Amino acid sequence: MIKNMMSRSIKTKSIFISLFAAILLLITIVPGPAVFCEYRLMKPEWKMPKHYPQEGFHGWGLIDYFNGNDIVINDLSFKVSSYATFHTPDHPTASRYEFTPGKEAGFLFNENGEIISLWMITKKK
Repeated sequence: MIKNMMSRSIKTKSIFISLFAAILLLITIVPGPAVFCEYRLMKPEWKMPKHYPQEGFHGWGLIDYFNGNDIVINDLSFKVSSYATFHTPDHPTASRYEFTPGKEAGFLFNENGEIISLWMITKKK
């Protein structure tokens, strides 16, 4: 009986330790908007016209889905501000409808963690 209780206690502790480790791993692997805002990303092969943010983006990736104020980029879901602006290398002001699934885009967040601007990414020739 005591052996069963000790075995159950060890199993319970193991489950809690495993859950804690899994949660910690998720927190470190999947950054939220606040983490993206602390640094900027830019790759040397990107074409960065003068009207693009020369210090880089808070995040970037392939657009999976874009509808209304919801966008999914690289399987991560974000809210798009109703005041968001859209930009392409050839047009400082572009239509949101140019940002379709499969296209690569960089983005900047506002203080609420919403995407405030989307920038079409193309490679240098």
